[in-house]
Amino acid sequence: MTRKLIILLSLLTLGWGSLRGQSIESLRKDIERDRQELTRIEGLLKTNTASKKSSERELKLIRNTISGRRKVIRKLDSQINSLVVSVERKQQQLERGQRQLERLRREYAGYIYEGYKSSLRGDAFTFLFSSRDFNDANRRLAYMRHAAAARRQKAAEIDSLSKSLTAQIEELDTRKQELSETRSSRQKELKTLRSDESTQQKKVAQLTSKEKNLKSKANAARRKIEQAQRKINALIAAETKKKSGRTQAQIDADVILSGQFGQNKGKMPYPVRGGVIIDHFGRQNHHLYSNMVIDNGGVNIAGKAGDAVKCVFDGEVRTILSLTNLGQNTAVLVRHGDYFTVYQNIVNVSVKVGDKVSINQTIGTLPTSGSEDDHYLHFEVWQNNQKLNPEYWLNR
Repeated sequence: MTRKLIILLSLLTLGWGSLRGQSIESLRKDIERDRQELTRIEGLLKTNTASKKSSERELKLIRNTISGRRKVIRKLDSQINSLVVSVERKQQQLERGQRQLERLRREYAGYIYEGYKSSLRGDAFTFLFSSRDFNDANRRLAYMRHAAAARRQKAAEIDSLSKSLTAQIEELDTRKQELSETRSSRQKELKTLRSDESTQQKKVAQLTSKEKNLKSKANAARRKIEQAQRKINALIAAETKKKSGRTQAQIDADVILSGQFGQNKGKMPYPVRGGVIIDHFGRQNHHLYSNMVIDNGGVNIAGKAGDAVKCVFDGEVRTILSLTNLGQNTAVLVRHGDYFTVYQNIVNVSVKVGDKVSINQTIGTLPTSGSEDDHYLHFEVWQNNQKLNPEYWLNR
């Protein structure tokens, strides 16, 4: 009887432990982060006007929102599926447990009945008074008391276990229903956003039909961005060469700083607080013209006009480059040992070459002039001459 109860408890503990595993917890955390990102995007959308000047940025934000909501729904689906499997497994375990409880209860009932009959026949007294001596009688009395107490204790444990299992099943059913309702709500929001995107695309179509030279303007903007990128590439190459002439003390300091920078991958704060990535790293189609390819050397982070731009890690300002003639305002290059970060399209620069800067220190602001489309930061991360995807380094 005791062995059976131990096996039952082990099965139930293993089942509940697997349910509360890392996969479900990590999904919850991911969903929460995605929702926070959606909140930031929605906040920027609210600050945008409905004018044609801001239509491109609005379209990017809406697309980002749709993409974010799709991710949330996919993760909710995964979490729901995991919970459904866990609930079914738990229900099967509960049924097995209930059958085991019924058998144990029948056994206890038999013991109680036998004990009752024994008391009527005086068997208990016969067992006790047939002792060889006083010590033997004490041992037999202790055994009888222990057996009765054990039956009561096991009965209480089984009853408690049954109630606990029922509560756990109810908790899982409630959680599954909650997640299902959340998924349904997200799907409705996604449908609404698809409608918003359709409306936005119509506005863009109206704009392109009225401005025949819009594509040529986009091409001109792309060429300017490429020119700015070549300048940044040349600066990084020059800075990497300069490192060969550094003293041993400087090299040692670089090694330490590089290690610290590398250890913080995925943990660095956004250079624009509350900002949203609207253009991702690498080659991608233009958001309006699918046959126009943009090769983005970093990420573009949208924010509000005049938002502070902050350094993501301790370092030294190595270069401040004017890119006004290319429509990118100013770029600030910060060295972190073997790593570099670039903050491009900022104004009101508050640092100078040679300054030691610290994490979260303001180095400039986003532009305040122009349309909403101009209020973004171009941000890059390099390791020596190797261009890295900044999204892997920033903390969502």
